[in-house]
Amino acid sequence: MMDVRPLLTKFRVLQEQRAETYAKFSSLFREFLQSRSEAVFQTVCADVTTIFTRINDEIRQIESALRGGSSEAQRAADVIRDIQTNERDNLHTTVQIQLIRRQLAFECEPDSHGHDNDDHSDGSRLDELTDVLHALLASHGKIITSINDSLDELRYLTSDMEEGSVTVM
Repeated sequence: MMDVRPLLTKFRVLQEQRAETYAKFSSLFREFLQSRSEAVFQTVCADVTTIFTRINDEIRQIESALRGGSSEAQRAADVIRDIQTNERDNLHTTVQIQLIRRQLAFECEPDSHGHDNDDHSDGSRLDELTDVLHALLASHGKIITSINDSLDELRYLTSDMEEGSVTVM
């Protein structure tokens, strides 16, 4: 029998690492928008992908171990699956937001003659990109709320489990 608590503690540590990786990714993206160094940003993207892959692999192992336990452990595995699904959507949406922000930054950048690179004098392309960005940001906010709600649910489950001694067979 294995105690569930270390699994849930490990999950929390991995989730914190994921949050730190998002913060680093966001910070480096802002630096990229200023420096325009494609090579550096591609290296950062590769590094972040490696970190996220490792975290996801470890969380899948935790989820699998929990599936073999009590009903409470199974419920924790279900919540972790919900978090994983939302985190996948979070990453996808984050990348889309960055792509739109990159397009906006590059399209608004003046050319060597001081003219905007916007091919449309009426700004319709920029308006379209801005609308897409706002929709993505709204979606992203809902995803983050869902992740936080699931993390709260997992904390409640953990608290309930700590009152008893829940184990995985």
